[in-house]
Amino acid sequence: MEWFEKSKELNDYYVNEWGKVIKNDDQLFEALTLESLQAGLSWEIVLKKRDAFRKAFYDFNINPII
Repeated sequence: MEWFEKSKELNDYYVNEWGKVIKNDDQLFEALTLESLQAGLSWEIVLKKRDAFRKAFYDFNINPII
């Protein structure tokens, strides 16, 4: 079993996002934030909590921060 086949979240991430270039500022902000939140956690846990993180970070809208 490949690492991305362990859960729906990992598989969706692998199929739709893994290795793709990010050109949108909000998507880049989301990726950087999730990567930093991953420290000490598994990537699967972070992806499962992604909706909660989107709510907490206002859908990763970068404009209020700039």
